Amino acid sequence: MPKPDVSDQRKAQILAAARDVFGRRPYEAVTMREIIAQSGLSTGAVYWYFPSKEAILTALLEDMAAANLAMLERLQQEPGPVVARLRAFFDHMASQAQAVSSLYLTGAKYRAMLSTDPDTHAVMERIGAAYRAGLQALIEEGIARGEFRPFAPAAVTTALLALYEGIMLLWVAAPTTVPLQESLQTAAQFVLAALTGNEGVSEG
Repeated sequence: MPKPDVSDQRKAQILAAARDVFGRRPYEAVTMREIIAQSGLSTGAVYWYFPSKEAILTALLEDMAAANLAMLERLQQEPGPVVARLRAFFDHMASQAQAVSSLYLTGAKYRAMLSTDPDTHAVMERIGAAYRAGLQALIEEGIARGEFRPFAPAAVTTALLALYEGIMLLWVAAPTTVPLQESLQTAAQFVLAALTGNEGVSEG
């Protein structure tokens, strides 16, 4: 009788362990030995799935982005005003910011974003491209429906992503003085107000 395939379960176990370790210690200080110990698996089992901590980090970021991207794709298919769908996505991202904040504080997220490793670069570019495509599609729909002013969709998309990462970076520099979720939500409201030309867009 063939053994059950536990690959997905093992990978999830390793990524959960990595998220905990990367969230507690500076990325550069983390070792594979720590991740292996946290996972409860053997050294061989961990290396079977991931050859390095950088490979684990990029897989972790891909896994974390998957739910956000699935929501973004779902919002593209939903009816109703685009501004409401974008607001829902921004609110979701703001609510998730605290959950990923430890990866920013320990340098793990930015280490992946700035990596010169070809494989890591390809993963981060793929994640970024997926976010850009989803957001730009919504912005283009809003313009086509007359909800948004005719800004260049690609430029608006870049500005949105830059606002998110920029606020996260400012928060990392001063986590006790920058109100993270409030700042993210306020930035989103400014963008929505500019897109719609409606200063009252922040009202629910």
